[in-house]
Amino acid sequence: MEVFRLSHTQFSMDLSGQGAKLYGGRWNSIGTPMLYTSGHISLCALELACNSGGLIGLKNLALTCITISNKAIIEKLDLKDLPKNWNTHPSSNANKILGDQFLKGTSAIALAVPSVLVPEEFNYLINPLHPSFEKWVQILWNKPFTFDNRIL
Repeated sequence: MEVFRLSHTQFSMDLSGQGAKLYGGRWNSIGTPMLYTSGHISLCALELACNSGGLIGLKNLALTCITISNKAIIEKLDLKDLPKNWNTHPSSNANKILGDQFLKGTSAIALAVPSVLVPEEFNYLINPLHPSFEKWVQILWNKPFTFDNRIL
């Protein structure tokens, strides 16, 4: 499976989940590493724009395509599996608890969760501490990315 990540070029080859560990996110608490990716490039771009407070000032970006081995287990949460307020802003602690519990397990390397922005599409939360991470998660390609000036 291929998933995508947009980040500052400086961090584009870093799959450690360090940013999420430092700042936390919708699906993880501060202090817990998690690698946030999307199932489509367009969703990845939309997520970055939303979570960065807009596109103005987003420079030196890179798009990274990451492969997850077909041998890896990916758990999936559907809308019916999520807490009532899963899509609120700021995010609820219930989401963080779900994500942190996932990260403690070793059966699945990734967790598919609906996007708040497009619930019909999925983001993939990857556990960088999974015992098979280095074997099953690889960067396929990485290249510079810029948003079209018409949406800036």
